Amino acid sequence: ASGDRDGFYFLGRFHENGDMDAAQECYEKAARENHAFAAFRLGKCFAMSDPRRFFWAARAGLCGNCMGYV
Repeated sequence: ASGDRDGFYFLGRFHENGDMDAAQECYEKAARENHAFAAFRLGKCFAMSDPRRFFWAARAGLCGNCMGYV
């Protein structure tokens, strides 16, 4: 399971340079498996006024990512 979430995270990083929809999809798959950095990157995909940004920021924090993300 850990390998799958890592794979989706790195696939999201790859897609981030061209296809943000695909990147978000990959990040969400990894984040739902408690990948902290994927939750962080997914949150950053949303505008500051979008509540999903803060949902995923909180999820990243719960998964152990203590970076400043908002």
